[in-house]
Amino acid sequence: MNIDTTIEDFRLSQLDLDCRRIVLTQNKEGGERYEGKGYIRQTSDGVIVYKLYVTGHANVTPLGSLKNYLSHVGKIHRDETFFNLEAEAKDGTTLRASRLVPKPSWDMSTGQPEFVSGELLALTAFPHIPQENHCMELYFFEEYDVPLDQWSEVEASDGRHYVTDTAEFDSCDAHFTVRVRKGSGRSVLGATAGKPFPPDFHWRVQESLQFITGKTATYRALVTCGPGSLHLDLISPRRVSPHPHFCPPIKHASMIYRQHGWELFNAYLVYVVGSSAKTQWNPLAYHLYNAREASANSIDAWAMGVSVALEAVSSLVLLPEDPEGNAKTQDAVNRVKEYVKGEAALKEMKDRLLGLLSTLERPPGPPARLKWLATQGKVEKAYIKIWNELRNTQVHPKLADLAKPDEGAYQVQFNRIHSVQVLLCQVTYHVIGYSGHYTDYAAEGWPDKSYPLTVPEPAKME
Repeated sequence: MNIDTTIEDFRLSQLDLDCRRIVLTQNKEGGERYEGKGYIRQTSDGVIVYKLYVTGHANVTPLGSLKNYLSHVGKIHRDETFFNLEAEAKDGTTLRASRLVPKPSWDMSTGQPEFVSGELLALTAFPHIPQENHCMELYFFEEYDVPLDQWSEVEASDGRHYVTDTAEFDSCDAHFTVRVRKGSGRSVLGATAGKPFPPDFHWRVQESLQFITGKTATYRALVTCGPGSLHLDLISPRRVSPHPHFCPPIKHASMIYRQHGWELFNAYLVYVVGSSAKTQWNPLAYHLYNAREASANSIDAWAMGVSVALEAVSSLVLLPEDPEGNAKTQDAVNRVKEYVKGEAALKEMKDRLLGLLSTLERPPGPPARLKWLATQGKVEKAYIKIWNELRNTQVHPKLADLAKPDEGAYQVQFNRIHSVQVLLCQVTYHVIGYSGHYTDYAAEGWPDKSYPLTVPEPAKME
């Protein structure tokens, strides 16, 4: 198997693999099994499909297949309802896929299956190509606007000329090479390292690309290799919002982005690699993803998305320890609780009052964390007030908030959204430990500014 040719065929929805043998096995003891020749191809919209012409089978009947299908209608599919696929391509390459729901076709005159078909969410190929180094390449079938600073010579109809299509930098003990050539229809992020990559490193790289571009980026092909191993993952297209309005942290029409974009990428990548031990999504990336996807819909969805994301991301901010202040607060709460419990006149309100007092024992919420960040010169204090206004009108609207808006009201709403998005990015910069340039979309002309904002004041909690 030629890796480059296969990926390009896949990008063009022209993948076509004849298979000497395909085996489908249900994911349970004594489950259904189908075997035979077949093929794996793509539909015109890029989805990977397969077809197996049955020459052998076990534990299958028309009624049994129907029962297996009906057992998960309207429900989350249990693991035992899924099938695994293993195939041998005509050139000898091993192919595998999992979590399939096959569709068998039956010859009802004999009660035997004729063929089985279905879709593949992903396909993994294991070419027999010896490897010595640790490397990884993520292929995105879209040309992303990333900072490029290296030139390549190309030949076109008007002669030979140079184009800017490459960038190189180091991050997380790996050397990155990024290639985006105009007209190629793809962006490629490659990494090489002298040791194994951290767990789920490809997810972390994808999350970092999404952050600096302000767009949802989903890799469609992934090459991973290490000493003695190489595999290629091909991913069917997934649903994403086509036109998010989420602004990138640094506006792309800026020399600042060209000069410092990879510094921001590096800070974000280092953070998500170090804080994603038990989750597929990094929590920070998850909240930013939700805000970004919401921005592709109505202005109300956009406003609510950034408001909720800010509240969630603020919870990742670590406040300085204050044992003395915490002890005083706990002592005061305990005293008031004892008074409420012993006061007969408060009997009917006792449970409600005790519940309200318990909120004082919890860690400080987003407003307190944002207020502390403002005293440290990490976020714009004025934008915190705007966030409160936006959140309240979207989550707890009054009748006046639902009145038909005019042109001026729309402008006010856009200004609020941009203010909250800048605030969201500023909290993110603090969380990932970034110092450098960013764009303030809430200020006139969208100027580039430096982060942190000011010299911090002495730490204090109100």
